[in-house]
Amino acid sequence: MFSSDKNIEIISQLFAELKKYAELKGKCLQIDFVSKMTILLSALIVGAILFALSTIVILFLSYTAVLFLAKMMGSITWACFLMVLFYVALGVIVYAMRRRWIVNPLANFLGRLFLSDESEQADNNL
Repeated sequence: MFSSDKNIEIISQLFAELKKYAELKGKCLQIDFVSKMTILLSALIVGAILFALSTIVILFLSYTAVLFLAKMMGSITWACFLMVLFYVALGVIVYAMRRRWIVNPLANFLGRLFLSDESEQADNNL
C-alpha cells in the first residue's frame, strides 16, 4: 500500500513536469516565431526603403542621361527613345535571370530563416 501511494505521487509529479515542459516548449516556439518574423519584417522594410531610394536615384540619372544624349544627338525625342530601349533591354535581362537573381536568393533566405535549427544559429553567431 505504501509503494502504490508513492507510485501515484511519482506519476502525478511526472505529469506536472510534462505539463511544465509543454508550456515551456510552447513559449520557446512563440519566442522563436517572433524573432524570425522580426528578422523578416526588418528585411522587408529595409528592402522597401532601399528600393524607393534607388528608384529616385535611377529616375534622376535617367533624366540626366536623356539631357546628355539630347545634346549629343540633337533631339530630345531620340534621346528619350534610346533611354526607353535601354530600360526594355534591362527588363528583358532581369526577367530572363529572375530565378537566379530573385527567386533562388529569396528561397534560400526564407529557408535559412524558417527551417534552420536553433543549434546551427547559435554556432553561426559565435
